[in-house]
Amino acid sequence: MSEPTADNSNSNLAAASSRVISQAEKAAIVVSAMLRSGLDLPLDDLSVDAQAQLAKELANLQFVERNLLTEVIEEFSSEVTSIGLNLRGGAAQTLDLLEGKISTETAERLRKEAGVRKFSDPWDRLNISDIDELIAIIEAESIEVSAIIISKLDVSKAAALLGKLPGKHARQISHAISMTHHVTPQAISRIGQSLLAQLDNLPDRAFSLSPEERVGSILTATTQALRDDVLDGLDESDPAFAHRVRKVMFAFKDIHKRLHPSDISQITRSINTIELTTALAYAQKAGPNATATFILENLPRRMAENLSDDIAHMKAIQYEQGEAALNAVVQAIQDLVTSGVIAFRREEEAAISSAQTR
Repeated sequence: MSEPTADNSNSNLAAASSRVISQAEKAAIVVSAMLRSGLDLPLDDLSVDAQAQLAKELANLQFVERNLLTEVIEEFSSEVTSIGLNLRGGAAQTLDLLEGKISTETAERLRKEAGVRKFSDPWDRLNISDIDELIAIIEAESIEVSAIIISKLDVSKAAALLGKLPGKHARQISHAISMTHHVTPQAISRIGQSLLAQLDNLPDRAFSLSPEERVGSILTATTQALRDDVLDGLDESDPAFAHRVRKVMFAFKDIHKRLHPSDISQITRSINTIELTTALAYAQKAGPNATATFILENLPRRMAENLSDDIAHMKAIQYEQGEAALNAVVQAIQDLVTSGVIAFRREEEAAISSAQTR
């Protein structure tokens, strides 16, 4: 066979450049040029089939003449610049466009009617779900599925979720995580879709907080006498609900059970010294107080001595003044917990601390 001459080679290139190329090939040329120039294209917005076809066309690209490349790019640019407004996207993108402009209830109803989800990846939706919703799901799922849920959540969300589970359950799930390395992406996707369906089927809630959280927040801001009276009444009418309220409540008397000793210095920097002194004096008016002792023992020695001296020289504190000071300390602590500066002890740690102070 004779070697191809220079004339034959040139004629082959001319024939290649003169043939009509498909729209799919043009798309592959444009995408290749953009990717090679460093542009970040959202190709994952394409359907799975379109992504697969594009990948095949890219793989088939070998040599593209400069003239052909220029011609394709110019055609693409001309089509793009001729577009005044792109309204494609269907119900999903339309609802995204209306986000914040229509009520949440209307948006959710329209999504359900159109059969579209707000999140293409179910795990994105699960990651922003309430801890209580996730706990309800985990309590109904097997240990193995629970381990997958914990593994797929953000670290902070997973830690908060484990912290609210009973110790034995949390340990079982943590151990099961070691057996999830053989789970396939397809299984992860199916589990996510199933969990998302459960969340979507939950009825809409008028309140963002649970009943016990709402009652607990209200009682936390009231006086000790009113708290005790309401809780005594709940013990008689609904002991289970009273127990749940106590678990979410946080009052001055709970500080030594719920806080880490190392957090006390941070708390004292977040509250007015006069209010802290008043609260400690008022708490100790009837004798030694576990919370007051806990606070003073975990402060720097000089500061603790100064506070003790101020407490000893305080005049009689009125009921309203004392209760207001106690609530100011509690509110300062709740603000620090909400902002993530400090964290409450886990239930097991709190139980141990309570036993040690008896």
